[in-house]
Amino acid sequence: MKETQRHKDAFEFYYRSRNVEATAREFTVSSRALHTWKKLFNWEDRCVIRDREVQAGLEKKMIPELVAERARLIKGLKDMQQITLAGIYTAFARDPKTGALMKDAKGNPVLTVGVERVRDLGQLIELAVRLTEAELKALGEPERSEVRVIEVKYDENIDREANSGT
Repeated sequence: MKETQRHKDAFEFYYRSRNVEATAREFTVSSRALHTWKKLFNWEDRCVIRDREVQAGLEKKMIPELVAERARLIKGLKDMQQITLAGIYTAFARDPKTGALMKDAKGNPVLTVGVERVRDLGQLIELAVRLTEAELKALGEPERSEVRVIEVKYDENIDREANSGT
């Protein structure tokens, strides 16, 4: 049997519905006849092929949008990194002439007003690391298998001393 326009139209309806009974009703033929057309004209393989073509077309259309979205994400991550790193950098008082870290009488770095406690500094460092990891992931870098440990030790007395001005 040669495929006619009616068979082609029935395939288009079937492709959209994927329902033999509904297609048979629409084209006023028996379900048995429609199963014959489906087998004879290889509708299942045609559906698979068309699905792949549709998917490829969607991917082709979506790739520029995905790239643009990924670029926006990376820019946002970099902006957050800059803010976080600025917080870390400004956490310590610096000599205005040399830029060297200023230290108290005990040799501890002097914290500025921006970071009131050493614990806050540890959280800023952890945030910077996480933002960097998120950026690498957004760039498609492979996951790193090494274990990352960040330990910020602090002494409550240092926080009290820094806040009291002693």
